[in-house]
Parts: sequence; C-alpha cells; structure tokens
Amino acid sequence: MTNRTVVMALFVSADECPQFPLRVLGLVAQRGLVAANFQCRKARGRLLLRLILDPMSDREAQIIANKIDQLIGVRNLRVVKARED
Repeated sequence: MTNRTVVMALFVSADECPQFPLRVLGLVAQRGLVAANFQCRKARGRLLLRLILDPMSDREAQIIANKIDQLIGVRNLRVVKARED
C-alpha cells in the first residue's frame, strides 16, 4: 500500500433533499478534513455537488468516497484524482 497523497475531486448527483449537502460535508468533517472547494446546485430535480478535498492518502480518499456513495439518495458518484504528490 502506498502513502502518497491525492487531491481528490468528487462529483455527486443525488435526489433533491435540503439535508444532503450537509450530510456530505459532515462525512468529510468526521475524517478531520475541510473541503477546499464545495459547490451545490439544483438541476432537473436533482442536486449536483462538486467537492474538492485537500491532499490525503489513497485509502482515506476511498473511505470518503464509499461513505458518500452509501448515503440515501445518491444517484451517481464520480471520483477524479486531481493531482498526486
């Protein structure tokens, strides 16, 4: 297993729910992280979130992505490694 750090971008499509963005940010906060950038908008009855997270290990990135993917209402989750150090 590698210890390199990754800047991760998450793109999430979810059912429209006023609590959903806060749940996502809560999962990030539980890991002791702060989102470097967070955007949320409504489109065609869905919420579209874009989340950029500060550098973390590959393992930490996978844990966060899995937790978000398990939230009720998630329709699609795409993870992009923006940069590896």
